[in-house]
Amino acid sequence: MADGDLALTTLENIAQARSLNGAPITDPSLPYRSIGHLLEEQADQNEQKVFLIYYSDAGQRREFTYREFFEEVSRTANHLQALGIRHGDRVATVSHNHPDVVIQYFAVLMLGGVLVPVSPLDSDDTLACILRHSEAKLVYVRDVYLDRILALRSGAPELKSVVQVGKRTRSDLPHVQTDAVRLSTRFRAEKAVSLDDEALAMYSCPAPGRPKGVVLDQVNLIAGALSIAEWHRLSDDQRVMCILPIHHVKGIVLTLLTPLVTGGGVVLNEKFNAEKFFERIAAERITVVSVDSGLLQSLIQAKLSVDMYKLAHFRHLICSAGPLTVDLALKFEIAFKRPVIHGYGLSEATACSCFMPIDLPPGEHKSWLSAHQFPSVGMPISANDMMIQDSEGNELGEGERGEIALRGHNIMRRYDNDPAATNSAFRNGWLLTGDEGFYKYDGEGRKFYFVAGKIPRPVRQ
Repeated sequence: MADGDLALTTLENIAQARSLNGAPITDPSLPYRSIGHLLEEQADQNEQKVFLIYYSDAGQRREFTYREFFEEVSRTANHLQALGIRHGDRVATVSHNHPDVVIQYFAVLMLGGVLVPVSPLDSDDTLACILRHSEAKLVYVRDVYLDRILALRSGAPELKSVVQVGKRTRSDLPHVQTDAVRLSTRFRAEKAVSLDDEALAMYSCPAPGRPKGVVLDQVNLIAGALSIAEWHRLSDDQRVMCILPIHHVKGIVLTLLTPLVTGGGVVLNEKFNAEKFFERIAAERITVVSVDSGLLQSLIQAKLSVDMYKLAHFRHLICSAGPLTVDLALKFEIAFKRPVIHGYGLSEATACSCFMPIDLPPGEHKSWLSAHQFPSVGMPISANDMMIQDSEGNELGEGERGEIALRGHNIMRRYDNDPAATNSAFRNGWLLTGDEGFYKYDGEGRKFYFVAGKIPRPVRQ
């Protein structure tokens, strides 16, 4: 579904919801023309600086400088073009955390294609649903998942190419490592890529046969990453560690793009390993780690000691994926003496919309985590505004519960091939999140937001 398939009133509503402080999303005042331009600029400025460090599950370490990473992305973009992928085409990936899939992500974006990240943990029914509904023309598949995808290929009529990644097991299919190594490390897109181009179709199948695809464009991703970096005060001499799966929008934006916009570094782990968690933070001089509540619980249960590690550079953890309880947040901070910066976001708003401030005094930080039944998710980042609305769209006051609504340069373009869902997601120039929340004022008159649950919705038939 293209934007033109939506009613004019819906398009006007979306345009308002994608504006910020009177500035439309078509005039976001960003320093980059596209994600490809961002990557090229950073490669030129940080030639031999390490951008990406990877730890496999077996503990093997591999690193890429900015220049090496840029050249691998350029080769892969040339490979996509050689296989017939053009501006606006959909490209899916099926992989666990690995440098190869990070390179593929950026190659698709550099070419002006639309990335469709797929989780290998999904069921075959969900995989088939996403491949079919997204209309992906090519899929990069890590070798261990190849047989599953080939068995589903017939159900995705738009899928023209299945490309092997990692070990080559089929001689009749293209293999990216074999084919791309011969290609140029310079890439020129056949059509100029712009901030307005679609970049990411983030799919899920929350109910059988009911695919949900969030379409984000390049401006969403860059605006979101710059705003996150600003909030967490990330700089070019700092690194972010990624443990969560990068086939989610939070992994892509928060732990890949955000360090890129700062000129910093990423430490990517294939899997979470509690015993190696603080060891790697110390060895790689990590500043920030993105986690979820499940990882916090696992670290507590592992009963680790951090006293043996040099962690002066380790500032805080970001927890904005899934619900966080007051008890868990407090237990973790007591055990490991590092603040948990709670946040909130959803795919429709490019992963992150608000966070707790990182510079609150310890007592005030603890109060916002524990004194109001739910841990606060903090205040809006600069990419968006927030509001609590009643069922008619009216703004509610302090402590009153209603629906969380968002507006800004990180708001999605639409739901893919679903005009009805797109229409119902926007009201009066705001994106409706479906989440119930409220806010409380602090002593300076700032609104601290809370997420209290879900807003009941009628089930679609």
